[in-house]
Amino acid sequence: MGEQPVRVLKRRWVMLALFSVTSMANAAHWIMYAIIANIATRYYGVSDMAINWTSIVFMAAYVPLVIPASWVIEKKGLRPAVLLGCSLMCAGSWLKVLSAAPDRFDIAFIGQTMIGVAQMFTLGVPGRLAAVWFGAKEVSFACAVGVFGNQLGIALGFLIPPALVGDHADLQKITADLKLLYYVFAAVPTAVLVLLLLFFENKPPVPPSYAQAALLKQQQASNGSGANGHAPAGTASGGEDGAASKANLQYLETIKVLLTNPSYILLLFSYGMNVGTFYAVSTLLNQIILNQFPLDQFPTAIEDAGRVGLTMVLMGVLGSIAGGLVLDTWHKFKETTIVVYILAVLGMVAFAFSIGSGNMILVYVTAGFLGFCTTGYVPIGYEFGAELTYPHSESTAVGLLNAAGESIGIALVLGAGEVVQIYGNEITNYGFIGALVFGLILSLFIKNDLRRLSATKQQQLQHSQLGADSGKDHTKF
Repeated sequence: MGEQPVRVLKRRWVMLALFSVTSMANAAHWIMYAIIANIATRYYGVSDMAINWTSIVFMAAYVPLVIPASWVIEKKGLRPAVLLGCSLMCAGSWLKVLSAAPDRFDIAFIGQTMIGVAQMFTLGVPGRLAAVWFGAKEVSFACAVGVFGNQLGIALGFLIPPALVGDHADLQKITADLKLLYYVFAAVPTAVLVLLLLFFENKPPVPPSYAQAALLKQQQASNGSGANGHAPAGTASGGEDGAASKANLQYLETIKVLLTNPSYILLLFSYGMNVGTFYAVSTLLNQIILNQFPLDQFPTAIEDAGRVGLTMVLMGVLGSIAGGLVLDTWHKFKETTIVVYILAVLGMVAFAFSIGSGNMILVYVTAGFLGFCTTGYVPIGYEFGAELTYPHSESTAVGLLNAAGESIGIALVLGAGEVVQIYGNEITNYGFIGALVFGLILSLFIKNDLRRLSATKQQQLQHSQLGADSGKDHTKF
């Protein structure tokens, strides 16, 4: 049949952009209540912990649903998964429009939960989309850009709610502000859904890298078809039920293999500590800032909390892109992980000190550094996970990493949420530092087993020995 051609298409950037905007629209909802916690508690007449749960629900929804969602991404493909997630996000967003009344917190929470479930179909996609659409030399950068969409959404979630919703004494004015906020946050995903329906594709007609080509060949050998690869889908349907059942067994086997990989297990927990700490700091940021900067002395403290969160995320975007470029250039996965982790620990120490100092400018600076390291770690973790678990699906490896982050994030938010109210900021921040130190120690024991990189080098060597024409880089529409 000849050698499988390898080619990258220019429209891969369109797919990446559409996905990034989808992820952004979803992530903007995550922190929208927690960052205006003092306003939301008064308006809806609920406790701080109830508002914390509007953030926790994103994490709580992820943990039990990560395996079925990863199955959809892997077995049905990128387009069905992303369309399903965006449709669910639209439904939840418009439901929240109906919740702009003081006695409708239950409706707001249901809408928030639906959007939290929708994130299942975006959070695990960046590594998969990068591998399916991008060449070997740009896959880490593409993954970082995919993560960037999520981070930009979180940044908007920090920035927009404090800007649109004022701390009015009159609840009617807060109702008007919330309606505007809800309409904006519902209109964007609706527009994105239309664009996805028109332009988002499942996969390119040919694989973009030798690693993907080898994976496709392996899948065709085990399945007897190209069902999950880039080959045409015209195959006989006689054994469809048997094929589906075989695919399900293979998927369960994949999870078993991943969960018995010692290095991947260490990465799961170290990734979870890093990302879970970021989730907890973000969720409790309004409470931490207002504890140290009371509104009667610092009238702009609510807006400052939002802008501090924004600074964390924007610096994290830079950290993500820098991490992706470093990995694509030098392929030093473990070394990069450890360096970024050490910086994250130092960043958390500096942030804790700045909060205690009462100097808001210092808080901005240290929060930016902390965000650069913690949020910037996300695509590094994704790509290291993909390397450790190749040839298994990136979406499954990333899905389990995210489940670890969400699980540890829930524990940290619940625990730190109580600690910050009873003991204050100092003890809370010590807890966050301890979590990061533990994650760093685990990272030191991960084996530097770069399986995907080895497969790519092997394929390139084979093609160069054969003098294969497909070894050259071709780009076209």
